[in-house]
Amino acid sequence: MENDSVDTEGALVEALRYEDVLRALNGGSMEPTEVEEVADVSTSTAHRILDRLEQRGVVDSQGSYRLTPLGEALLNEVVELRDSATKLERMRPVAELLPRDIGFDPSLFDDGKVTVSDEGDPYEPEWRLKSLLDSAEEVRLVGGSSSAPVAFRRVEKVVSDGGTVAVVCPEDIASASLGGLSDDGSVSVYVHGTPTATVALTGTHVYVGAHDTERGEVEAAVDTDGEDAYVWGERVYERYRKEGDEYL
Repeated sequence: MENDSVDTEGALVEALRYEDVLRALNGGSMEPTEVEEVADVSTSTAHRILDRLEQRGVVDSQGSYRLTPLGEALLNEVVELRDSATKLERMRPVAELLPRDIGFDPSLFDDGKVTVSDEGDPYEPEWRLKSLLDSAEEVRLVGGSSSAPVAFRRVEKVVSDGGTVAVVCPEDIASASLGGLSDDGSVSVYVHGTPTATVALTGTHVYVGAHDTERGEVEAAVDTDGEDAYVWGERVYERYRKEGDEYL
């Protein structure tokens, strides 16, 4: 049944509620008995579901049931919504640990790779950063975690390969890890008292690492080669660089 005054919001709610039925109907038609199996409901409940969807203009019945154009569009919206929700949930450990003032927007990283420290691999976020640094020709890096010196040692390879490096970090990390490189001008170093996140720009990727306040290490991170995320990372880096002082 087609309805010229469809309640789109209500139809979307129904589509979310009965997504499994819409998926089964996608590209074909079904009898009520088949809907019983898909939804794992009784015959009467299957008929009620189909009646509700038909009233919303999501399906129509011509002997058997099939999706209307509205139903197909709503199914696409539901699939995209589920996909986005899954990606955002994956980034929850990063978003929860990052400070609000950094302006992190999870939607910029919805196609990114998430790494989380856990019992199986407590250093996975750091290994991911190291792998990005190993393949970089240009690095701009903000780091303030206690594990930063381990990652910063990778910049020596970038420098030895003829790349360029600029780092913003606390003074104790600069003196312990970057003193020799900053002395000969191979690395531009800026001292910042308290970077609240690790942000790395490697020429192709932007990496964002969230610090665990108790352990002082990168607890969760996400990286992507998305252009908008990279622009955001550049803004964050420039903010910290301007707030810092050149290391002498």
